[in-house]
Amino acid sequence: MQSYVDAFNAVEAALWIGMAFVVVFFGRQPRGISTYLWSLTLFLFGISDIVELQTGAFWRPWWLLAWKAGCLATFLCLFAHHQRLKRARPEVGGSLAASPNREITE
Repeated sequence: MQSYVDAFNAVEAALWIGMAFVVVFFGRQPRGISTYLWSLTLFLFGISDIVELQTGAFWRPWWLLAWKAGCLATFLCLFAHHQRLKRARPEVGGSLAASPNREITE
């Protein structure tokens, strides 16, 4: 049974790290600090899954749980920041493809 859990954690780590690279290299232009924070946090969350493979649990040792909690708190703060920007400037929350008639800035 443990090998399935390990395989899942390895795939999950690859997905988080892959998403980090997608965000930083294929994200909207121009890239603001929040884009880099999203990417860094996704990358660190993926690395924490690799550490979890070594320790066998996300709560052991205590600092791994704190690491993951810090990543989740950062995700929530970045999401809240994006929502505030979206309310202040509706063009921020538009589709991923830019309309030819508008600029997308962050």
